[in-house]
Amino acid sequence: METSFIVGNIVTQAGLVTVAGILVKRWMDRVEKGLDDTREALKNNAALLTTQIEGVHVELKLANGRTAKLEGKIEVQRAICEERHEK
Repeated sequence: METSFIVGNIVTQAGLVTVAGILVKRWMDRVEKGLDDTREALKNNAALLTTQIEGVHVELKLANGRTAKLEGKIEVQRAICEERHEK
């Protein structure tokens, strides 16, 4: 009789451990899916930010080129004005 109680207790404990394992696995799968979604969103945001930064870089290069051209023209204008006023 004692043996049947011990075996029954072992079977019950094994069943509880199995149920707990299944529940933990389901919970971990949900958490991991959420992490995968978050990682994917972060990758998309990083790619978008990189594209925007590259666009700003191109605009900045163009603006710097225009500024240099304007400064060059201003220097020419100053030289012309100085030349006129010296005479």
